[in-house]
Amino acid sequence: MKPMEMKCVRIIGLKKDLQAVVGALHKSGLLHLKNTDYTNLPDSKYLAKHEQVSSCLVRVRAIIDALPPAPIAQQKSDSLQEYSLDSAVAAAELLEQLESEVRQVASAISERNEQHSKLVEQHAKLMHYRGIGFDFSKAEQSSLVEQKAFKAKKPELLAGILPPDKFETLVFPGGLVIAIGRKGAFSAVLHDLPEGVEELELPKGISDIDRELKTIEEKDEALRVSLNGRHGTLSDLSIKYYAKLLQLEEVLAVWHTRSEIMRRTRGTENFFLIEGYVPARRHAEFKEYMALASKAAGLAFEELPSDHHEPTFLDNSKLVLPFQNLLEFISLPRYSELDPTILIAFIIPVFYGMIIGDVGYGLVSFLLAWLLGRGAKGGLLKILTRIWMISAIPTI
Repeated sequence: MKPMEMKCVRIIGLKKDLQAVVGALHKSGLLHLKNTDYTNLPDSKYLAKHEQVSSCLVRVRAIIDALPPAPIAQQKSDSLQEYSLDSAVAAAELLEQLESEVRQVASAISERNEQHSKLVEQHAKLMHYRGIGFDFSKAEQSSLVEQKAFKAKKPELLAGILPPDKFETLVFPGGLVIAIGRKGAFSAVLHDLPEGVEELELPKGISDIDRELKTIEEKDEALRVSLNGRHGTLSDLSIKYYAKLLQLEEVLAVWHTRSEIMRRTRGTENFFLIEGYVPARRHAEFKEYMALASKAAGLAFEELPSDHHEPTFLDNSKLVLPFQNLLEFISLPRYSELDPTILIAFIIPVFYGMIIGDVGYGLVSFLLAWLLGRGAKGGLLKILTRIWMISAIPTI
């Protein structure tokens, strides 16, 4: 019922071995680094290139996000061995031309999608008037009369508000009604339209609706062809570069993480010092790991007394893991406090069962949670659907 027990440790070594030590600790995942103040940071190419690596990583990820995913062949070689830090940065900086090309194509796709949306909206508005043969350009040329269009479930609904002595009404199939009256005559009736009557936007200045619809359809088809061509360009670029970009992104992310770790160390001109926390249950594994590393790199390793700043890590069974994830999302308990995960995992399903209290509703809840969970790729939605499924079980 308490968070995972942590032990405080310190590692001291020669500055020349810092890069190798940080890389090994990062791969092992055994040490949670303390946030320490630092002075006299070691002269490391990780730190010197930190901003450059960050910039390259952002650039590579932006290109990956803009490209459609492409099939990736099984990589036999380790990407970390294929790319050194310098070669990864150099490769990322050579992507300027690719980035520019991808940005131009993506911008063209966005522009054409916007044009397509406008054409679809315009087409939908004009479809109300297809086939009626009405010239809407004439009324605009008159200073004495104006016209309005309505969609009515029952055209006779308009008879009460559009008297024949003031308005001329033309009724078309599909509930379309076009009314013509003197300028200003509609202002007294439009605020009181009966239920089932909707005012439509007039196609201003269009004399031939059917011809205008055909023009819009031709423009939209040309846009579709253009969009397919742009998407084809992105697909070709993705097939050519996607796997390499993913590999490069992985390498840059590793170097970025390690440089962040380096920024949180302290030391002198010739030595470095790292302090952190190790899970107590993996302490023996960590000691064995450090013993081997000490022989290879001459490291000094020592255990420290508790500084009462241990990080909180929860460790519960898979059954209650969704409730632990929910707790981590809301607020973690302090290291010295109890872990309430088990209590939450008991209370939420019991109360949900008491509130629903019906087998049918419980079964529907379980199925809905399962369906939502299938489509969730992760994150809070995945956590909530799992909790929902577990909570629905007591109702069944």
